[in-house]
Amino acid sequence: MLFDYLRKHFLTETEFARRAGWAPEQLAQAIGAGIMPGHSYVLTGEWRVTSFVADQVQPVDQQLHLAAHLDWAAGLDKLDIRTEDAARGHFMERYDAEKRSFAASDLGRAAVTVVPQILEGFDAAHRVATWHHFLNGVYGVCTRDGAPETIFRKQMGVVMVEALNGASVDPELLRQAVDFLDQAASDFAPHERAISSRQRCVTDIRAQLPTQ
Repeated sequence: MLFDYLRKHFLTETEFARRAGWAPEQLAQAIGAGIMPGHSYVLTGEWRVTSFVADQVQPVDQQLHLAAHLDWAAGLDKLDIRTEDAARGHFMERYDAEKRSFAASDLGRAAVTVVPQILEGFDAAHRVATWHHFLNGVYGVCTRDGAPETIFRKQMGVVMVEALNGASVDPELLRQAVDFLDQAASDFAPHERAISSRQRCVTDIRAQLPTQ
């Protein structure tokens, strides 16, 4: 199941570069320049290939990149982004727009009414950390597509569910917060699910909510 999950959502470095229309050296340069996220998983070990002709043991050392980050790579090319400052500015423009959209939404206004300080954690230091985690491939693990908008929704979803859970709120509001997070959080690899934010803030909370 783990192999199937990785094969469905991730690409080897060589395959990612090919689909992006880049040479492998270009992908390495983009990662080194701080404009492209790095790998999210590393696959190491040995593969044993057996047939009626012969057995072969092949060492494996592959860096796996979120396939959905091909959209980010395409955006870099389209906008001719070549520096980290430009890439970070593009990321933050999209991230901040999603934050404003959430604050203006019915769910955002309801959450702020119950927890007035809910947006305070999304400050300058948080934005810097978010950018570095993006570059380090962290959001390739925990979000569905690694996009700036989805990253904000994943972060806000966790904060919102944790803040509303246990508070004296309408269960429907908590349900909406869980659904909001569910749309952004990845399914996580099988060996990660039991200790993931999805388990804690989606699966476990839904089990506590009254049935509709």
